[in-house]
Amino acid sequence: MRSMPHASDSPADWPSFDAASRPEFGRPPVVEVVLSCQFSPLMTLGMPHVGLLWDRYRLEFTEFEDKPALPHVVEHFGPSRPSSLEFRVVTEPAPERAWFKTKNGTHMLQIQRDRFILNWRRSNWTEPYPRYPSVKKRFIDNFNRFDEFVNDFALGVIEPDQCEVTYVNHIYVDEHLDSLGQLERILQPWSGNRSDDFLSAPEEAAAQAKFRISDVKGNPIGRLHIKAEPRLIIGSGRQLIQLTLTARGAPHSASLSGVLAFFDLGREYVVRGFTSITTLDMHKAWERQ
Repeated sequence: MRSMPHASDSPADWPSFDAASRPEFGRPPVVEVVLSCQFSPLMTLGMPHVGLLWDRYRLEFTEFEDKPALPHVVEHFGPSRPSSLEFRVVTEPAPERAWFKTKNGTHMLQIQRDRFILNWRRSNWTEPYPRYPSVKKRFIDNFNRFDEFVNDFALGVIEPDQCEVTYVNHIYVDEHLDSLGQLERILQPWSGNRSDDFLSAPEEAAAQAKFRISDVKGNPIGRLHIKAEPRLIIGSGRQLIQLTLTARGAPHSASLSGVLAFFDLGREYVVRGFTSITTLDMHKAWERQ
């Protein structure tokens, strides 16, 4: 895939949203934003190439870590393919994943044979959330550099098959809850009610749901995955509910503009889905505009 203009290119049959109606929060609980492009594996991309690639990012991304590869994940639709995972039989060790991180850890690139990922992570609560357009621009700039590297070394052609937009939110017990079991204070569909008084209030609770993303004709484009689960911060001992929303699906075209179009659509579903599934009391705490 050659470098493309920065503009997104949404097809006419994809849903459109009025930006003025998009929910905004003054103090959103988001701690991480992830933009991911998955593509057909570049089988000749190896760790020696990763070292050369790091040289092109090293002025900004000064730290390096080696991690196991993420699995290839594809959203499937229809009764014959209920799972979102695509499993592949491999006869050799899985290719590894490289982390390139900024010194303060707020931005990270993850690169493996079939993925290019940009993460923004909040390092402390005094740091302002940079907002989606800024994260998207950083993805574009760094992805174009990766695409140029792939072309320079004749490693193949980047052919995107899935895109992901993920927002990770932390809701702390000591700020908003009495216990890890009080999902009813966070999630609108979770009532916390029981049919009798045999069970006491839950000590912990978790929830998971997925929703289809469809075009204007009702054809599936992707899914929005929502998961709420208890977490404990090692060191401080603070308890929290981690609320993660991931929009995943196929770009409408194998180009950067097609990838960006899904990012824009996924961002709308994540933000609006977050607002829809959370309670009005939490909206007040997060200073909904």
